[in-house]
Amino acid sequence: MSAHQAELLRSGYTHFLVTSDVYRMDSIDSAHCPVFRQMEGFRVFAPEEWEASESDGTSFAAADLKKCLEGLTRHLFGIS
Repeated sequence: MSAHQAELLRSGYTHFLVTSDVYRMDSIDSAHCPVFRQMEGFRVFAPEEWEASESDGTSFAAADLKKCLEGLTRHLFGIS
């Protein structure tokens, strides 16, 4: 997935989701399967974005992540 992220960044995107299959070398047993889907989100913030909010960059990014995840959940599950 990292290769896709680098490609998207070089193309000028500042925020995106990347979803793909993940294959691990683990053995299959009753507790888990070594093949699964994974989604990674990426967002680049300009300093002006969080400076205007009067909070530090970490708090601003955490609040934005929470807002994005809540919106994605509402969209996927049809919650108003």
